[in-house]
Amino acid sequence: MPSKIRDIADILGVTEAANPTNAVLTSAADGSGSGLVVHDSIGNLPLVGATEGSMAFINSTNRMYIHNGTGWYSATIVNNTPTWTTEPANPLNIVDSATPLVVSAIAQDSEGVPITYSGIAADSAQYLVTISQDSSSFTFTPKSSTDVWSAVAAGNLQDSNGGSFTYTFKASDGVNILSKQSTVNYSGLTAPQLLIGYGANAIYAYTDITFTKSLSLLNGSTNGSGLFDNSSSGQMHGANHATGYVQFEFPVPVKISKYQVFERASSGNSTNDGMRFRTWNLQGSNDNSTWTTLHSATEGVEFNRPSKPGTVTDLYATYTDGTDVTSHGAQFTFTNGTYYTYYRWNLATPTNGYGVVGELALWGR
Repeated sequence: MPSKIRDIADILGVTEAANPTNAVLTSAADGSGSGLVVHDSIGNLPLVGATEGSMAFINSTNRMYIHNGTGWYSATIVNNTPTWTTEPANPLNIVDSATPLVVSAIAQDSEGVPITYSGIAADSAQYLVTISQDSSSFTFTPKSSTDVWSAVAAGNLQDSNGGSFTYTFKASDGVNILSKQSTVNYSGLTAPQLLIGYGANAIYAYTDITFTKSLSLLNGSTNGSGLFDNSSSGQMHGANHATGYVQFEFPVPVKISKYQVFERASSGNSTNDGMRFRTWNLQGSNDNSTWTTLHSATEGVEFNRPSKPGTVTDLYATYTDGTDVTSHGAQFTFTNGTYYTYYRWNLATPTNGYGVVGELALWGR
């Protein structure tokens, strides 16, 4: 092999010496002389008549051949693939919804050809980040927590806590492409969103969910809409001594971890004001059959009301204008690691009267 390499070096030296002006090599029809001849297959190389320094290119093998005066030698034409000088990491992690991830992907070409850069993202990336590129610098700007949730609600993502996607970085010299696939993680979006309640501020309207009940309801609230009507006069009114449930079916599974119960606004009749249910619990299910209790409350919980029921104030004075909504009503937070399609609120009215609640707000992801 060393002698072959020396022969090729000698031949190239002869060729260069025979062409001191670097004139363009021309095709010799008979394959003789020091011109370049193009053949379809290696079988077309002439066995006689070729002289030292003759060159031929074979289409079928994509190789150059050089004659040293006694025979043909292959001289492979090589274009090396670029190599990374700054290789993107795998995995890549977006730390939070406010901090863009900037990634450098820098390559070099051994032949000195300028590198061009590009990238390909998995489909789910469009719901998690916005991607921009400046040459070899790639910026992944995270979507907001609300945007991610909206993508879940639309069925484009599975987990409202975030997710992962693949991104393939590419560097090309025009012939060969260097690729690196990385997994980009964007998760931990745990802040609960207002799912339903407060009218237009919520992700879902009352008409987006399916309401069912076993609790006997009175006074025009039999469809449960009074729970989510964003009105100081709206209410859900349980019958005297009633026990049962009201149930909400969401269009996609959600993970509720907080709820707020608001009193009915004062009407001057203290026996019907405030929040008047004795006990309750909130449950979740995915088959509308097997239920998991997420939170329970018992009689004695106060709801931002004075100690004397006869002096109930209008708690909706601030609530109805859409400001400072989270400071009103009783708020209950609990741990829930499961997405449920169905949620059931089991209620028991007072032993001596009717059950009343003004508004309900459900928070989660």
